[in-house]
Amino acid sequence: MSDNKYTPVIVDLFTPKAPIRHLPQVDLPVALRRTPKISGLADFLLPLKQHVEEFKDYKSQFLSKELKLKIKAQQNKEHLQRSLVKWNPETDQNITGDPYKTVFVGRLDYKVNEIELRERFGQFGEIEQIRVVRDSSTGKSRGYAFILYKTENDAKLAFQKGNRMVINDRAVVVDIERGRVVKNWKPRRLGGGLGGRKIVQKHRPAEHHEPAPKMLYPPPSSYGRGNYGYRGRGGRAPRPYGQRLPNRTPYSRPPRY
Repeated sequence: MSDNKYTPVIVDLFTPKAPIRHLPQVDLPVALRRTPKISGLADFLLPLKQHVEEFKDYKSQFLSKELKLKIKAQQNKEHLQRSLVKWNPETDQNITGDPYKTVFVGRLDYKVNEIELRERFGQFGEIEQIRVVRDSSTGKSRGYAFILYKTENDAKLAFQKGNRMVINDRAVVVDIERGRVVKNWKPRRLGGGLGGRKIVQKHRPAEHHEPAPKMLYPPPSSYGRGNYGYRGRGGRAPRPYGQRLPNRTPYSRPPRY
């Protein structure tokens, strides 16, 4: 037996190794390869429009108050001009009858209907038609109406005696139908009308003011000079008329530091 503790290992250099694992092809075959589809800008126009609509008021948040008022005034002016072009009482299908037999009733309560108006204005003559103007979308009254009488005399009587009539605790205004009678007439909602409801009290001149009541016991001439408790060079200031000085003690005044 050999004394060598280690036995030599013979390596077989010609033995084949394990075969390489087959992996599937990552890319498509050459016959199925296609370039990506390229589109124009039309697909991005709709998202861009939605983005603009979403942030259209973004700049207005940083505008000054005066600039916002100017922009709003300009928008209201343009809206009035567009509405004035569309407004034409001569071609309105809802307006029928003789304009000289029609009276306008304004400042109505929104709950007043045609039946109540017929009961109140039927005393001036025979009524042919009553139309309470309502909103086309909601159907609510707009606060005014048109009443068509049989004769012109009845319409004149309603115009003369129906003004300031109280209906549902509100004084109504009765006027002629100026839209078809007066040339170049514009309603109040389009910048015309006969004025607002605000009553401004006129300033009365000084000679019309009521005189002040005379005092039975007028105060002395020293009344109102200085403040109470002020000690100047001439001593204590005169006390107000009709008041008595409190009984002060030497310790009633706070100490001075």
